Order: sequence, then C-alpha cells, then structure tokens
Amino acid sequence: MTLDQSRAIASKPLATAIVSANPTCLYPWDTGHAVAEVQELLCAHGYRVKVDGDFGWLTEEAVRAFQRRQNLRVDGIVDPTTLATLKATLQPGCRTLRPGHSGADVYVLQKVLNRLGNALTVDGVFGEKTAEAAIAFQAQNSLTPSGTVCPRTWTALHKALNPDPQTAQPEQPRVKMHRLRRLVPALGRV
Repeated sequence: MTLDQSRAIASKPLATAIVSANPTCLYPWDTGHAVAEVQELLCAHGYRVKVDGDFGWLTEEAVRAFQRRQNLRVDGIVDPTTLATLKATLQPGCRTLRPGHSGADVYVLQKVLNRLGNALTVDGVFGEKTAEAAIAFQAQNSLTPSGTVCPRTWTALHKALNPDPQTAQPEQPRVKMHRLRRLVPALGRV
C-alpha cells in the first residue's frame, strides 16, 4: 500500500480501511509481496508458514485453519474479509511492523506512541508519521532507530508505559529526630 492510499483511507474505520485498501483476492500458487504479508500475518497468529511470498499448500492450509477458527467461509482463498480479519485480530507485538503495514497492532502502536507524547492520526495504517514517531522513540530509548517496530521496540514501549516500580528511585524515608533519639539514646545526649 502506498502512502497516498493510506492517506485516502485514514478517515475510515479500521476494518473498512483494511478491506478497501486490499480489494483483490489471493489464491493458492500466487506469489509476491502481498502473499508474504499474508504469511507474516499467519505467523503472527501462530501458524507455522515460511514467509517467502509463495502461496503454497502450507500457506493454503494455514489460511483454511484460520478461516475455520474465525468462522469464515473455508476456501483457502484470502479474500478481503479474510485479510481484514487477519489484520483486525492481531495482538500487539506478534509481528514486526514496517511502513505500509496496517492492522489492529498498528492501531495500538499509534495509540501507545500518542500516549508517549506524539500527535498521530490513529488509523491503523503505518505511514510516514508513524515511522517518524517510532524512530524518535527508538533513538530516545537506546534502540536502533530504524522505524521498524520489532519485539525489542514493543518491549521498550511497554516499559515506557508501565515503568517497573522496583527500578524507580524510592523516596528517601523521613525519620523524625525524636524517634531516632529514642532508638539511639547516645545521639540525644551530646
């Protein structure tokens, strides 16, 4: 998907945007970038397929299993409904995100980046602004500023939103002098 396409669908709801951005079907034995993206999505859902851009029999079986699990028509063809469901049911952090990706995980990424001080349009499409915000976050957190949101970046995002209470500096306890004098009598008699 090009940046212009992502801008054109930015105002639509996520599922509608995903379906309209990918109007064609993918069939067994198709090849190319779109097939590789579907394979990445299947891997993110836990299916064991090789991401090689070749819609072989293993990819077809994974598509059928996904369709069965989601109560979709089971035909092994990635139609717009299957593709939208693949993207809309992703859990954040299950796949590496790059510019051009779309889905529920991109939507969550944009919301997280906004909570950390950005002003992104939350549309579920990984565009130029989302990449810039990811690069800035990575640079601030000692990660390679690539704009690709990998598991390490997801972990850092999670830590930025939920700081570990044990690593935070504890407040110095205030000890009242009269209490200290009672504990150590020699201090009170100078």
